[in-house]
Amino acid sequence: SIMSCSWPYFAGFFDAEGCVGIASTYAGLRLSVAQVNDHVLQCLLQFLHNNGLTRWSLFHRDRSSLLQCSYRTTCNQTLEYLLAHGLSLKRRQAELALSLTAGNHGEIRDAVS
Repeated sequence: SIMSCSWPYFAGFFDAEGCVGIASTYAGLRLSVAQVNDHVLQCLLQFLHNNGLTRWSLFHRDRSSLLQCSYRTTCNQTLEYLLAHGLSLKRRQAELALSLTAGNHGEIRDAVS
């Protein structure tokens, strides 16, 4: 069965399972979603790539799979789409991440973590 992924679906999924990470030593951003069953991550990866967000990758680990992006421009585009389509629990984290600069890096990292 082919799941139909959409921005509202990904926003809800990212709210529940996603992670907004700020690098420890520089103004870098990483978005990730880990799952034991990679079926939904495969679907999301295809959806993201179909939407031009081709810097997202899927990694397979021992007991789980990880959908991840650490390319700043793509992270920002993804967060903007998620915010526009109902991201709620992680809205504040997403907004903070979008405002990340070299100058406010420490402050934003503390606020997001």
